[in-house]
Amino acid sequence: MQYLRKLDLPALALGAPEERVTQILLEAANGAQRMSVQAVRLPAGGESPAGRHRHTYEKLFYIVSGTMAVEIDGAEISAGPGTLVVVPEGVPHRNWNAGKEPCVNLVFMSPNPDFSKPLGIPV
Repeated sequence: MQYLRKLDLPALALGAPEERVTQILLEAANGAQRMSVQAVRLPAGGESPAGRHRHTYEKLFYIVSGTMAVEIDGAEISAGPGTLVVVPEGVPHRNWNAGKEPCVNLVFMSPNPDFSKPLGIPV
């Protein structure tokens, strides 16, 4: 088991500016029992690939840099660096980057989702 996982900001900056980039920090394949953690770079104008959806697990977004717009259960909010966004299980939501700079965020999901299946249930 690897006990320390490092957020790789230079790797998240790679790729075309319009690309969404993901770094897997923790999941079942590398030792997670009950949760997963990903780092995501969401480009300016980018959004969640699932659109408006819900999950069968809890989800948290921790904003590292940039700003993420989030619609949760019909309420639209803006989350900047240092903000934790809580999305309860089953609650419809969507997220996007309405800013001019990329948004880097950590995504925590619990219990650990099955990544072999679609993660978002459309609403």
